[in-house]
Amino acid sequence: MEIKKVDSSIEKRILTGMIVSTSYLKEIYPLLNLNYFQNSFIKKISRWVRDFYKDYEEAPNGHMKDIYVIESDKLKEDEKELIKEFLVSLSARYESEDSTNVPYLVDLTIHYFKKRQLEITANSILHLVKSDSVDEAEQQLLGFKKVAKNLSSWFNPFEENEMIQTFQEKEEVFFKFPGKLGEFLGGFEKGWLVGLSGAYKKGKCIAKGQLVSLANGELKKVEDVVRDKNTDILTLDEKTNRIIPGKIAHHWENGVKKCWKVTTRTKKEITVTFNHPLLSFRGWEDLTKLKIGDYIVVSENYLILWDKIIKIEYVGELETYDLAVEGTHNFIVNGVIAHNTWWLQEFALMGMLSGIKVAFFSLEMPKQSMKERIYKRLIAGTGDGGEFLYPVFDCMHNQTGECKKRERINRTPLLDINREKPSFSPSLPYRICTACRGTEDFEMEQWWTVKKRPGFDLSTASFVLKPIQDMSNNLLRMKVYPKYSANTGTIKRDLDVLAETEGFIPSLVIVDHADILSPEQSGLTGVQKEDESWMALSRLASERYSLVVTGTQVTKDGQDATTLGTKHTGRWAGKLGHVDVMLTINATPSEKENGVMRVGVMDHRHKEFNETETVTVLQNINLGQVHLDSE
Repeated sequence: MEIKKVDSSIEKRILTGMIVSTSYLKEIYPLLNLNYFQNSFIKKISRWVRDFYKDYEEAPNGHMKDIYVIESDKLKEDEKELIKEFLVSLSARYESEDSTNVPYLVDLTIHYFKKRQLEITANSILHLVKSDSVDEAEQQLLGFKKVAKNLSSWFNPFEENEMIQTFQEKEEVFFKFPGKLGEFLGGFEKGWLVGLSGAYKKGKCIAKGQLVSLANGELKKVEDVVRDKNTDILTLDEKTNRIIPGKIAHHWENGVKKCWKVTTRTKKEITVTFNHPLLSFRGWEDLTKLKIGDYIVVSENYLILWDKIIKIEYVGELETYDLAVEGTHNFIVNGVIAHNTWWLQEFALMGMLSGIKVAFFSLEMPKQSMKERIYKRLIAGTGDGGEFLYPVFDCMHNQTGECKKRERINRTPLLDINREKPSFSPSLPYRICTACRGTEDFEMEQWWTVKKRPGFDLSTASFVLKPIQDMSNNLLRMKVYPKYSANTGTIKRDLDVLAETEGFIPSLVIVDHADILSPEQSGLTGVQKEDESWMALSRLASERYSLVVTGTQVTKDGQDATTLGTKHTGRWAGKLGHVDVMLTINATPSEKENGVMRVGVMDHRHKEFNETETVTVLQNINLGQVHLDSE
């Protein structure tokens, strides 16, 4: 006798949806046939839920315990205990209706019901054929009833229920940032694909005098590479782990900054700023995470080697430079490989804190770095803690001393006779004033305040993150892939595995980022590869009824643009035809130094926009704070 193993994971997800979501029950109730369920416990509990809904027209949710108490009198003793244990195990999957992705769960349910209807009919026909009841088998086949929603694709927009539904859904925004940022961008909805366009990462610097490996084998000082605008250099292809020729997309002079020299066992040296990443066993990491004894990748005669760090020393303030390399985003300095997501992470965490289930896929950063960024964002701490500068909004009329309003809380001007700001000092008598903020009299400016923040360690993390663990433990899942190793097909497969194993169906999916996805089909390159990737991401949003957010980089000309626009769309301009919204992340060098970032809209399918308009956001990236305030 053949024993068929029953996979009840999909049935558990269906039952969980029936218990917690009235809107889900309303959709599937006309299609519900208890014989579809193969697990006897699920079949029995589904009958209880169905009967409760029939009487009260809502999902039982918190009433399941009461239902069990009533129904358990009809159960045998051994059955009673087993069902109780089953319900306890299932309760770990319970979620609020707001966090249930109802449309996607309905689609999964209909697919499963169709499959079960076919299996039941096929088995019945096969049994009749084997017993030579051919006429009855034919009747069974002719009487097959297809499982489908009893809905017409036609609708009358002037029916009252259609009007009510339209305006109710319009009021219920799925995701929105707080403050002026939220007012400026508006809400984001399920089924949308949102892109974030930004410049190549910059501000991570190489010190003057460091030797860059050019494509012809020549070694040239970084300042001379920047001066001469050389473009052909050597770079590491992380897909093949080989040194290959690369193209410099942009050159920067980043001014005088504090620098540290890293020395390896083979006497290779590189002098960089503290936040310039080097490639370690754990991935790209800056000097705040690397220590003596760690291994980093170096190059020797076009070969890749792991070399041990034996010394990290502060060497003072030096002139610094940086390069942006197309595709690989790294270059070779003194034989050491040097590398050039905060906003995608902010989407994820704001979604989680709003009660939305989020899946975050990263092809950009290793697991350790991802976790550290999240903890830093939520703790707002670093190192041993202490006092840190925070950017704050102020009024220009307060800084000049021109404001004569009685509400003004400061009487000391900040600017000198040349309208220049002094360096910040806590001892300055000047105080910011935002008394007229929100009125036409307020003219936005930026200044500083000092805040005391905790250290970044396990003790602090355990204390600060405990309430978040309790509140959001079942709202965020993350997965890390190597660069160029995954496409949307991989992501869909892993979303299916996540749903099967944990019953976790996200309504917000973050992909960091689209430019480093592998091709959707083998052999696709260039424009075809980019078009298929963005089309597949759009399809992912639609099929999963989820808000999908990803990042992309702009053209070389966009590196120096004050505000990014459509003309700066990188790689393939056709991606704008696949997104619902394309945002821009903007900052001049001086704005970055002052903790200022501007967010704009390059394209929006659902509302009017002006790509030259932006909203100003204050941040402190060293403390992981991407959105302190907005105006």
